[in-house]
Amino acid sequence: MSGTVSPLIDRRWRVVVISTHFDDAALSIGGFLLGITVPKAVVTVHGGAPDTGAQLASWDRDCGFTTATEAHATRLAEDDRACAILGADQVALNNPDNPYRSGGPLIGLRELFASLDADVQVLLPLGINQPDHGVARDAALAALDSTGHRRVGMYADLPYAAALVTDWTSAPAEALASELAAHDAGYRALLARYDLRISHSITLGPSEWSRKRDAVLCYASQLSLVGAMGEVRHMGALLGYPGAMQRELIWSVG
Repeated sequence: MSGTVSPLIDRRWRVVVISTHFDDAALSIGGFLLGITVPKAVVTVHGGAPDTGAQLASWDRDCGFTTATEAHATRLAEDDRACAILGADQVALNNPDNPYRSGGPLIGLRELFASLDADVQVLLPLGINQPDHGVARDAALAALDSTGHRRVGMYADLPYAAALVTDWTSAPAEALASELAAHDAGYRALLARYDLRISHSITLGPSEWSRKRDAVLCYASQLSLVGAMGEVRHMGALLGYPGAMQRELIWSVG
């Protein structure tokens, strides 16, 4: 897909989630997506294929892949299966993952937002504790500003946001927001620029978690590495129940 995404727009969408990588929407707000019945889409910013013959990135090598093309094709198929479970349409923008990019601005976001109806809710990553997510968030905010779309929210990036606080699973939502502000400069910068208010604090019960878990497990090719990342390793089992992955937070942006 090129930077022009209008042929893939479905005017029935009422919620559009911007996911930095193929697994981020399911990890962060899979429960929220499963709980809403309106037409929706998950748009992956780094959804593009690497150039043919691109050198295999170390992350993909550690996931067991032998070529960059194989890694992308596998992840795209994983995302398709996860989106089917979440009841969301799959959209992949033509930006390769950072190890395969040669720089330049992220493409496709402005065209996407310009094609949406004004009442569509757009949910962006908060960009907590993950530089790639912050870059995607800022690119999306700039694109939204250029199109004038105003119905915007942000979601806590899981597991990365949860790794910064002491009790993500059961602490009051406002207490979690205060801890995030204390530990993350990017979140403090957002607070200085926007009126951020928690609009959804969701704790998934056993049956809800089972459905989210099924979506997350679609991304099997890299789950073991995500759980072992230095930012989150201290949290223990990534998908343990009860645990941090059952708590989802969304902010409104004013």
